[in-house]
Amino acid sequence: MSPIKYFKEVVNQAKKVKWPSFPVFMNTFSVVLVILVISALILYFESWTGVQLMESLKDTFAGVVTTTSAA
Repeated sequence: MSPIKYFKEVVNQAKKVKWPSFPVFMNTFSVVLVILVISALILYFESWTGVQLMESLKDTFAGVVTTTSAA
């Protein structure tokens, strides 16, 4: 299939698509945006909690780890 024929087919198929109206699009977009923000906040909180936990463990075990000389 030639590239020109291929792109003509793509254009024909794109014309057959029933695109959503603007209000439907904005409603869907709003839902996706809210889910994205909530997910980002959850991931940020998990990352922050992990860093705090690692810092706490590092401070807790700082005195336990001792250097040993090689024999």
